Amino acid sequence: EQGFNPESGADKGGFDRAAFVGIAGNFGAIQAGRQTHVINNVLGQFDLSGSPNVTSALGNAGISAISQNANGGGLGTYSRVSSAIAYVSPNFSGFSFQGAVVLKNDDIFGLDGVATGVTDIWGNPRLIENKTIYTVGAQYNYGGFTIGAAYESKPADVPGVDISASWGIGAKYDFGSFVVSGGYFDNHFKSDGKGFYLGVKAPIGAFTVGAQIAYNTKAYNGTETNYVWFPNASTSSWDLYSYSGDREVKPLAWELFAYYNLSKRTQLYLQYGGINNDAEEYLGASRKYSANFGLIHNF
Repeated sequence: EQGFNPESGADKGGFDRAAFVGIAGNFGAIQAGRQTHVINNVLGQFDLSGSPNVTSALGNAGISAISQNANGGGLGTYSRVSSAIAYVSPNFSGFSFQGAVVLKNDDIFGLDGVATGVTDIWGNPRLIENKTIYTVGAQYNYGGFTIGAAYESKPADVPGVDISASWGIGAKYDFGSFVVSGGYFDNHFKSDGKGFYLGVKAPIGAFTVGAQIAYNTKAYNGTETNYVWFPNASTSSWDLYSYSGDREVKPLAWELFAYYNLSKRTQLYLQYGGINNDAEEYLGASRKYSANFGLIHNF
């Protein structure tokens, strides 16, 4: 699978979206190469708009499992990975699972071995070190109800940066006349944060319309100076002290979207999104509102 810039026609580096080989049968499927990540496969279905560029509520709030998060300096959850060996199970009466190993030699961040400005006790520079990533996910479908969860191990050691495993859970229900979906996602990086999202969409004739909102409960952006009073025993008074710490922000984003089916395989779409002040600062955005439109054709 290849992406290209429709404005200039230039490719984006060959088959950078997907390039894998595999074998499938009654036992499931085994795949190796560059492919969609497990955490994307399982949790992506709960993002009702498909996480479009620019307007995505989940992406702009920093809690999307589909696209790279904006505030990690290139160090977010990725939708596709190289050097991956994956297994996808068959469907067992509505239950299925999948897992993958992303080999350490795949420089997913493009920063392996880069010095960070942090030194050890002997004054030697500490470098970014990639880790082999292990990820698993599972889902269950019953009628119109779907629930899924996914987990991904710590991807790298970055001196001076707080990194942990990442995980998420989502659920949706198709009532026939409309679909409701929601979930929770916790990023690898402390600065990216964690939070909740909720969405709804409904078919209206040839149209499908929907809305989503996402709230990041605890992200960080830059530093701030804090002040605190401490008692002074020698003077029987209070002294004011200052200290610097990470600045906490709570990005919130929303989106409206609509699709129109021109045919069974061709679809027009229109999307509009907005963000709060914290999200504007978190993203380094120049405006609070955005829109996009386009056409999708499935060959």
